[in-house]
Amino acid sequence: MISLLKYLFVQNWLRKLISLLITLIIWFVVNNSLTTTKTISGIPIRVVNLPEGKTIKSMQSNGILYHREQLTLTGRKKLLEELNSNDLEIIIDAAHLTHTETIVTITKKNLISLNPELNIQGIQRVVPKRKTIKLSPKIYAKISVHVTYPKGDPPQGYHLLDVWPHQVELTVSGPEDVVQRLQSTGVKLTLDLSSISLAELENLPSHSTSTASDVVSFPVPEEMKVISIPSLSDKEYRLTGPAAENLRIDFIREGKVPLNFLIPITTYLSPMLAQYYHPQNLTIQPNALVETKKGYKTLNMPIYAKGVSESFVDIIKDMLQILVVVAPKHESEKLDWSLQFVNPKFLEERFVAKMMSDNLDEQTKNLQHQHRNDYLRNRFRQMMYRMQLCDAQDKPLDLNIMLKSNHIFITSPQAPDTQEPNKDQSRDTIRETARDSK
Repeated sequence: MISLLKYLFVQNWLRKLISLLITLIIWFVVNNSLTTTKTISGIPIRVVNLPEGKTIKSMQSNGILYHREQLTLTGRKKLLEELNSNDLEIIIDAAHLTHTETIVTITKKNLISLNPELNIQGIQRVVPKRKTIKLSPKIYAKISVHVTYPKGDPPQGYHLLDVWPHQVELTVSGPEDVVQRLQSTGVKLTLDLSSISLAELENLPSHSTSTASDVVSFPVPEEMKVISIPSLSDKEYRLTGPAAENLRIDFIREGKVPLNFLIPITTYLSPMLAQYYHPQNLTIQPNALVETKKGYKTLNMPIYAKGVSESFVDIIKDMLQILVVVAPKHESEKLDWSLQFVNPKFLEERFVAKMMSDNLDEQTKNLQHQHRNDYLRNRFRQMMYRMQLCDAQDKPLDLNIMLKSNHIFITSPQAPDTQEPNKDQSRDTIRETARDSK
């Protein structure tokens, strides 16, 4: 055994060492001289030295095009095995591009390494690739940002009233055709109510004695005033300017406001239906639900309003009515009804005047006069639109209105003492109608 080891490592050791070194050198030279071909996809393209006032559609803010290229490379096998799309970048110099549309040939000279540990000198050849570069005039313009109905749920105990203003402006720059298209269509901003915490609403400055204290106006924070426009930039735009500074979300606290006043019940008959009914013969019949007070037919049950503030109810209480819409006989005997505001323009002016003079309204008094005026008008219209009548159990007011001959009967499952007219009552009303017609 010892003699075998001596034969292997001691005898003629210098020749054996030289042979080993020569073998290693040959292996190293051959291994590094082997070439291969590899196709790499997703290589980014960066455009530099753009002419003044020009840009390229689908180019990001860092000069990289959204579209990536695929190249076929020939070079050292070891280098290509380690290369991927994150190690390379294609550079296109646009300084000498004078035409609106130019075809550029991508070769080895356009390729740079993003990985300092890799020497791309080992790339011997790049299969030429033709790329069309389209220059477009770069313009600056204002576009409309439409603030849409928010998504998500408001904090517990609050209902969304509205977002104001409904539109703001944003100054952008980019390719002429893209910017002009955005000018005609605008972009949308959708705020997320889920990002607003209950503590943020509860900590807003307000006065408990204010008549508008049940309306909470939440100034939209700066981090929510951002919008993405992928056709122009990969970065988000931040909304600025007076309108964006005033951007706010109005909430109203849950609850109902008692309507401790008379709401007259009236009827509406279109002149086109005169062939079926005579307006003077239409009467609302009193019962346990409907009574006559001060010459008005009104509901004899507790009624509440939801979705509005006490100050709003106080302003509109003398100009409100329940309107029964009389339909032709061939459609249905059951009639529809709606809540009507008498002279809403006058009520709006009254609401704005009162709120503008209310020094306790801390949430809006810091707005400029015209902005505050517009804001309060929008608040009034939203409340008028959202006002809903309900009963003491928070259920929407349900009125079952039936037309029998020329008599209108109003009942409600929420008022158990009321009932629909029976057949004898119907016959009596028919007889009365016949007498009236004679």
